[in-house]
Amino acid sequence: METRRDTFGGSDHALLASGARRYCAQVLATKAMDLDEHPDAAAVEAARRDLCDVLGFGAGLIDEAHGGAGLDAHGFALVVAEIARISPGLAALLASHNLVLWALARSLGSELAIRSGGWSALAFACEAEGELVHAAFVPGGAVADRIVFCVGDRLHCRAASAVTLTEDQTPLGWRAARPASMTARLVDPAAAPATPWRETDHGVLEAWVLLSTAAVAVGILRESLARASDYARGRYQGGRHLIEHDIIRQKLAAMHVAQTNAGALLAAASQTWHGGVLDLCACRAAKIAASAMAVHAATEAVQIHGGYGYMRDVGVERLLRDARCCQGFPRPADDEVWLALGPLGT
Repeated sequence: METRRDTFGGSDHALLASGARRYCAQVLATKAMDLDEHPDAAAVEAARRDLCDVLGFGAGLIDEAHGGAGLDAHGFALVVAEIARISPGLAALLASHNLVLWALARSLGSELAIRSGGWSALAFACEAEGELVHAAFVPGGAVADRIVFCVGDRLHCRAASAVTLTEDQTPLGWRAARPASMTARLVDPAAAPATPWRETDHGVLEAWVLLSTAAVAVGILRESLARASDYARGRYQGGRHLIEHDIIRQKLAAMHVAQTNAGALLAAASQTWHGGVLDLCACRAAKIAASAMAVHAATEAVQIHGGYGYMRDVGVERLLRDARCCQGFPRPADDEVWLALGPLGT
């Protein structure tokens, strides 16, 4: 089934990005430090619900006729990137939430997915091992009535009372997503009702996951450049502003080029969308390149800030931690490169 419209134009995208940027700067920015330092489940859930309510991002990929935002791939990527500039962890959590709801809509229909799945009772599971289902993110899992898992090429729906959730203690990046990053143990996995997808749908979901991760990386890259540039313009060293030093100008110029390239790759990958399907190779290439550029840009931002760059209250070290997570999700960067090589890697 089709869950988005084909006529989402450039002006729509500009307004969408502007609205997301304004909300994130005025509201989310005041909470970002606390969400990273003290990722309390209630605070994260409140921030997630605010984004869903204000930006209409609770069902971004669901058709407008069924209560969603009706975003296309490019619009979805733009919103994720803008949220990631302020809180990459929250952006990743919201992206996974949207993707699982979209997966439900493809299998069950939009109306049924929204009515029976609930917007806060969803989980994206990377893999299943015996009795364990490892869930990357479970937004609102602690208070949900039911939890839906995407495992491989199947959807599993279980009552929350039949699932034991254990919080993962993630020490590094995407800390705002930590309260929702859980391992779920099913009481009776064999009895879990499963809805099989069409043969190609697993690759379709993987492409969306890669596109989302690339969007998070692009957001981190943009924020790294913005913070480094602002600091270089306001800081004096050697009798002049930092930005007047050639080495700093070269670093900022390289970051600007990386931002342009990563944004172009993200746009190109999102524009391969047709009928709900994205080109897997294009999305993988965008994710690999954007995450590598984000790590480099965040490292440069830390260096431009000097010793201040390592202080938590400045915020740029968090960008580096979060950028590293982009490289390792949903699988290690080296594995992603081998998959991108295809037949050449065998």
